[in-house]
Amino acid sequence: MNVRSEEHGYDWDAIKAELASLIASIKIETPLKAASIEALDAAEKQDAHHFEAVVKRNKLAFVSDLFQNTASQFLAQVITKTLGI
Repeated sequence: MNVRSEEHGYDWDAIKAELASLIASIKIETPLKAASIEALDAAEKQDAHHFEAVVKRNKLAFVSDLFQNTASQFLAQVITKTLGI
């Protein structure tokens, strides 16, 4: 699994697809859903700095059980690397 591509740092297409899937799977408004929507917006703009800032600012949502149980392995790996865990 290639989390980062050399061109712009992230595999934006895969990240966008995985975030969209995560958002669709969360049926209620949660901090994770709100953070994921914001991260998707940054991914659509391919803005690595904004994406990383969103992930770090919403660390608790992205390390929550809901995220761990809902996100794909790929997305979990991207978030983990972004958080430096």
